[in-house]
Amino acid sequence: MGRLLWFICLGACLALGAHLFFASYLTADAQASNYSLSVHDRYANGVHSISGMYTVPSECHDLFVRAQDINGSMTALVFETWEQPYRDCKHEPTPRAFQVQVFGSSALEFRAIANNNWIPIRIAQAL
Repeated sequence: MGRLLWFICLGACLALGAHLFFASYLTADAQASNYSLSVHDRYANGVHSISGMYTVPSECHDLFVRAQDINGSMTALVFETWEQPYRDCKHEPTPRAFQVQVFGSSALEFRAIANNNWIPIRIAQAL
């Protein structure tokens, strides 16, 4: 009877550990693949003023956003982050505001690149 109880407890612990491990792995993978960026575009006099919020890995991370021409009708918004060295901070996702100006026609298309990966982007026209 003692061995059976020990076997049941060990099996339950292994099952719980496997559930916690795989559930966190699948959740993190799903969140990464479902990430999309929402931005506002205000267009006037040949200038797109793009603004929004981008989430960095921690409050120690800085954000740099730049526009890179892909071709005459498409521009990529490139998001680069880096961690400030020698700083003690919480490692929780932190939103950062950004704004970038892009010169071009009103029909200019935008794409987004973060950490060398293309990410979906939703653009709302600001008035």
